Amino acid sequence: MKHTPGPWKIRYAKNLTAIVTPKGEMQLSLHGVHDGLNPLSIDLQEWKANARLIAAAPELFEACKFAKDVLDGYDPPIDDEPYQRFVSGMTRLNQAISMAEKVESK
Repeated sequence: MKHTPGPWKIRYAKNLTAIVTPKGEMQLSLHGVHDGLNPLSIDLQEWKANARLIAAAPELFEACKFAKDVLDGYDPPIDDEPYQRFVSGMTRLNQAISMAEKVESK
């Protein structure tokens, strides 16, 4: 899978919020109904939180892959709750990685 490497940064402009590469190339722009710099469609703090989450995506993806690699070799003792939490955590990691790597059909 190929994606633009991070770190991605957030840039705010009058009518949009952009996610850009270290070279300043725009990866994504978030548009909405604005009043100056304030989006009216959702709360400004929520808008900024969404931008931070998107900008963190490359690092989050790499962290998930790293955690999966580390935990793949771990064989926890079968003890009800800790073992179930481990299995649940691995399932969630695998689902998140698969979602990020999914190839869309045309």
